[in-house]
Amino acid sequence: MSRLPNIVRLAGPERGLDGRSVLSKARAPLITDGRIGDFWIDTVSKKLFGPKTAAGWPDNGLIRGAAGWYPLERIASDGVRRVTEVYDWAGGEGTKPAIGYKTAAGALTETIGDAADIRGAPGPEFLIDAMGDGGDDVSYATQFAGAEVSGDNEKRPLTHLFGPGSKLDVRSTAAAATTVVPASIGTVVVWDLGGRFFRRTDADPGPVTKFRSADRFLSDGETDLANGGWWAISPDMREPLDESVTDAKVASPADPAALIDGNKLRYQDGIDPFPLPLVTRDRRWMWITDTDQITGNGTSNDQAGVERAIEKACLNGRKLLIPDDIVIRLTEPVENHGNLSLKIAGSGVEVVENNNYATNGINTRGKGSWFFFDHEGVGFDFEGRSNGVNLVGNAHIGIFGIGTMRDQPTPESNWEPGDFDFDFRFTQCTADIDDLTLWNPTMGLQWRRARSGQLNIGLIRGQPLNVGIDIVNAYDVIRIKDIHFWPFWSLSDPVREYTRDNAHALISNRSDGMMVDNLFSIRYKRSLLIGNYAGDGPDNPAGTTYHASFGNIYADLGESALIVAEAANGVSAHFDRIICEQAPEVTAFAAGVAVLGPNARLHIGTLVSNNTQASAVSVSGVASRVNISRFQPGNFNLSETGFPAIACQASGAVVRLSEVSDNGSGDGAPLTYEDAGGKITGHKTTGVATVLNGQNGATVIHGLGVTPRGVHFSLLGAGAQAVGTVLPRIASLDQNSFTLDLGITVGADRSFSWEAFI
Repeated sequence: MSRLPNIVRLAGPERGLDGRSVLSKARAPLITDGRIGDFWIDTVSKKLFGPKTAAGWPDNGLIRGAAGWYPLERIASDGVRRVTEVYDWAGGEGTKPAIGYKTAAGALTETIGDAADIRGAPGPEFLIDAMGDGGDDVSYATQFAGAEVSGDNEKRPLTHLFGPGSKLDVRSTAAAATTVVPASIGTVVVWDLGGRFFRRTDADPGPVTKFRSADRFLSDGETDLANGGWWAISPDMREPLDESVTDAKVASPADPAALIDGNKLRYQDGIDPFPLPLVTRDRRWMWITDTDQITGNGTSNDQAGVERAIEKACLNGRKLLIPDDIVIRLTEPVENHGNLSLKIAGSGVEVVENNNYATNGINTRGKGSWFFFDHEGVGFDFEGRSNGVNLVGNAHIGIFGIGTMRDQPTPESNWEPGDFDFDFRFTQCTADIDDLTLWNPTMGLQWRRARSGQLNIGLIRGQPLNVGIDIVNAYDVIRIKDIHFWPFWSLSDPVREYTRDNAHALISNRSDGMMVDNLFSIRYKRSLLIGNYAGDGPDNPAGTTYHASFGNIYADLGESALIVAEAANGVSAHFDRIICEQAPEVTAFAAGVAVLGPNARLHIGTLVSNNTQASAVSVSGVASRVNISRFQPGNFNLSETGFPAIACQASGAVVRLSEVSDNGSGDGAPLTYEDAGGKITGHKTTGVATVLNGQNGATVIHGLGVTPRGVHFSLLGAGAQAVGTVLPRIASLDQNSFTLDLGITVGADRSFSWEAFI
């Protein structure tokens, strides 16, 4: 411990330094208890004493009164009135208050007749003396009776007969066509079309779902024999269900192209891989191959058929099923029709055939529900309604069990991927995604302008070659369970070199409350890049990543696990565990974790780093705070240029370490380094050293890499040292060592334990 001044014994009674503690026991304090300045709580009498003076303990009286009572209430009735009864009291101390019935003033009375009735005055009653026999038929002239409302409860005479309302329900369009619909009716509901609404028009509405009733009324009630009687489906309702899609059982053949019949592919008489209840009901799904012009052989152009299938699925609210063992070739971007919701579900894919990976070149793709984007644009471009309120993610997209691929260049020296846009782009949507394979996209999935749209991903895997997932500006929660980016498409050296030097697995710019459980990437430049969104008007405010939670990040044989970009101001995130295994081919002086932006607030539970050319952790963002509960640096400073394991080099920046498990080597570089006002705290080193016989001290290498903020030590054993007039002290310390001065020469070796801390 640090050296203390010489002790001077007092003439009067000895006492320690003034205290400021709060002590407590089940009794009053004694004069011998505590120190000057302490407080005392008697837990029996609930009294507070103090602060203690040389004369004793001042009594400050009770510090808590008796606990209050709260009433237990129920509804009571005497047959005439219903009242509130306080039948008991609970929770208090001392004597219970009285019980009784509540009056209008809130007081309690023992007589229920004096209590306030909690019911209001009785409402008026509508009674009819007699009604005629009901008939079997109901005409559009059927009327219903009403009477005046009064404050009493007497019978009322019949005063009004109300005519029919403004809506008419019919069984079918055929029935509607033979009906004379009164002019007062403005809406017809047709139930064999799923309850679709039709509005009266003033002329033939053209090529839309329509019918003409037997009357010839216009919307203003006038009669027009040439143009009257027309009804069109309401513009805010969907199209009627496609009655041509009626197959109840479908299955996928071994060769889809073999069942092409007149450009129309239909699967029949098989077993439905998507089982339905064994009841008769309308089918709420359709096969993408129920439309024409889809061959699914990966060569023919399926664009027109897919667009028609998506149109039907969107308009009819049906899930679009993708058969297995099919490759749907698209030559243009595909959109959700009318910016409506869309669900696409396949049977999954086998990423690599028989799991046989080629050591070089391109792997053989397995079977499954595949989409082949044979163009440079966006693959699926999903967007909410352009006239929708910006605060609503107004197109709900579902993607399940499918895979996507591109025609990438053959790997060779200096290889680069094709100039392809994202396979998936979501704008103002809500999306549920699971079992999605991005086999070899240049750009995987982009999420933008999500004001109130959630992104939920179960499993996403593949080998994105530039960007895996790009969060541009998300203002609602993003949840991702599993990301697995691995060289499924190609293990060739040129491809791995490119992704290691250029690719990002996950980019998060503007997001709030992102939750990612597992992120694994191999041979990616960065597993996670946190950036900044510059903003685009009041509906798309600027910002970075806030309140993020990450479970496990494993950056294998890449460059960095986590980068907070310089433009990212105020990032806040928690990480359970980060593992960074830097590839030996990396030559850049890149840290495994680097915080470049200012005002970051990061907490890392466990950080494991190995084989970094430079530092394992580098913090250069002004006023950033990084807390690391458990730090396990492996080999660092492989460049042999003096990089420490942790560097903190910015004004106001602080790195706090709770535990360090050093299992590697820095080739002589220090474990920590501070510069430009940065601080590293919480770290400590310990050891045992010896003051040799005939010496009065020892110099110890502490290994912190920075000058300790303090050193604790303890002499061991009885030793051969007489009491001296100078107490042991730390005579000097610097970034490499400290010197212990015993103040006396020892007559034998004297060991001591030490702890240096920052």
